[in-house]
Amino acid sequence: MQASDVNADDALIAMTSKLGSGTEAFTTQPIWSAGICDAIGSDSQVGYHISGHPSVPSQPLAQASTNPTEHSFVDETHMFLQRPRTPSCGDFIRPSTRTSLVNPRCVRIAPFADNEFVFQLNRSDVRGFFSDPHSPSPPQALLVSENLFYNIRVYFENSCRNMGFDDHGNLLAPNGAKLDNALCNDFDSYCFIATMLMEKGLHVEFRRALSKASALVEQLLRAEHPRTLACFFEVFIHLIQTGLPEVTSSLCVYIKRMSAKINRKGHPWGQICQLLGELDSESLDQAMAQLWKCTTDIFDSELGVFSRLAVSVRLDYMKRVVTNHLDEERLLRDLLGQFGGIRRLPTPRVMLNLAHNLNRQGRRDEAEEMALEVLSLLQGYEIYAGRIVERIESLKTVSRTQFNQGETLAAEQTIREAMRMIVDQWGIQHPWVPEFMNVLEGWLRVWAGRRTQTHYGEK
Repeated sequence: MQASDVNADDALIAMTSKLGSGTEAFTTQPIWSAGICDAIGSDSQVGYHISGHPSVPSQPLAQASTNPTEHSFVDETHMFLQRPRTPSCGDFIRPSTRTSLVNPRCVRIAPFADNEFVFQLNRSDVRGFFSDPHSPSPPQALLVSENLFYNIRVYFENSCRNMGFDDHGNLLAPNGAKLDNALCNDFDSYCFIATMLMEKGLHVEFRRALSKASALVEQLLRAEHPRTLACFFEVFIHLIQTGLPEVTSSLCVYIKRMSAKINRKGHPWGQICQLLGELDSESLDQAMAQLWKCTTDIFDSELGVFSRLAVSVRLDYMKRVVTNHLDEERLLRDLLGQFGGIRRLPTPRVMLNLAHNLNRQGRRDEAEEMALEVLSLLQGYEIYAGRIVERIESLKTVSRTQFNQGETLAAEQTIREAMRMIVDQWGIQHPWVPEFMNVLEGWLRVWAGRRTQTHYGEK
């Protein structure tokens, strides 16, 4: 353990003392990572680099362990309490030259930027301007954000130009193999499960889920999947929105440390990961939302607005950042309108997000109808063959609408069918299994409570 990690347990205790009840168990129970590699499988995307930048020399990947002392989120990550912030946005900046630091298609004014012309300088100009002894000293947060914008633009513009896709819109590795994003899905799922467990007051299980997520970070950084950064942004913003900004700060620092260990100095991907750990903790959510927007715009610009990958990244951004459901619905319907009634590769995913949106608005019948229409598309057209994830999510959406409409038996049957598909496809260790089981358990408790109330009410 490094000297900087010696007081990690003290930092964790300080954090958990303010998270609510049950902290005794939360701070004394050991953490471990278990079964992660079994869930991922041997054909993950680790080692495939499509960024166009020199690859990092191959090193043995850290495997998930059942040893309580390995991959400990407590040992390797400091957690600091920060208060959540409300996202904000500003107007687009449109630099006049192609050599500008920031892509004019994707950058909004940072809330702390008073000198807008700084965004119109290139990287060396910014450094020279701020080194002038007669110039005012800029906020460190501004410099970090500017460097992040620059590195994200360089990295993803170059990455997109080296991408290859098959006829179904699947991303291909340089050797022609299909490049999925199983690691991103697993990381997202473990972090999402953690927030659910925290809401239930299950602090020990919360720590275990975070430990499993942290054990995937090294593999995620080595894999360099194009969706990794967007995955980080989605998870971090979700953690902040659920009242856990200190966990986001800790993960950012952990990613920075891990990147310094495995990435070549000066590599744009390594620079991005390093800078994530230096973002101002007081404005993490708004900074990440702006950076995420920049990333989605680069994908649209380089791959095209109908690209399956570009649409998928934008949909995740809408789901997490556009918190007004009516605004999100309008954006989703506008996106479907751009398809011109033609069945395109991203169509089922856009419709599925719209079904989720309608369900959150309480429009259950419309949501169920939309989800069933997605299932029909997936089953009826060859271009959507192999879309297992969308099938499972469609079933999950249908089950939620059934639950909310009081159709208890149908809801249970539908979600169990989705769970069977997960197990058949990826095995019992896949992180979606506990996530879906957690949802079903919550429903069963609600139904049991209703039956108890009815029983005593009749008496």
